[in-house]
Amino acid sequence: MQIGQTIGAVLNGGQSTRMGVLKEAIRLSDGRTMIEHVISPLKEVCGKVVTVGKNPAEEITRQYGITHLVDKKAGLGPLGGIETLLSSDLASGYLVAACDQPLLTPEILQRLLEGDPTIAHFFRPREGEIIDPFPGYFPACLLFEVERIRAEGVQSMHGFIERISASWLDLPNSLRPRIKSINTPADLSVIS
Repeated sequence: MQIGQTIGAVLNGGQSTRMGVLKEAIRLSDGRTMIEHVISPLKEVCGKVVTVGKNPAEEITRQYGITHLVDKKAGLGPLGGIETLLSSDLASGYLVAACDQPLLTPEILQRLLEGDPTIAHFFRPREGEIIDPFPGYFPACLLFEVERIRAEGVQSMHGFIERISASWLDLPNSLRPRIKSINTPADLSVIS
């Protein structure tokens, strides 16, 4: 793998407490798991994909020839997963999605790769919405910032994003439902 290449990454280290089962393993109506729905558009855009978290999704990593990065420090949530990813030295940039975003498309993900590759890229939230860090583009040079901000006691993605320079991209309203995370059985029933 060449340094400088953007790699796709799927975070799959969550507890899935609201869903009651590991979200990445949930099979959707076409028979594929939720994580497979996330891997597919990432592979189309980036070519190479890794998974990050405590849950290796062994069947998926084996089937798709994907490397799994185990969280360096367990229990730190998505920011810990980002720290693990950025410290891997696999690439200079990472296009990151959560394992519970099965409606993503290559078109949406490609938008995040436009612009300055040395700063993070996120979709601008609509008025009244909280920042959603995923999908997002994270340059490897952010590792120092992650470590510094975590040392200050910040553990949340929102707190991290508020403290870094980022490019905010507009996403048409017609595509916004496709970046939604599926967190509850009710969310799942809408897409199944």
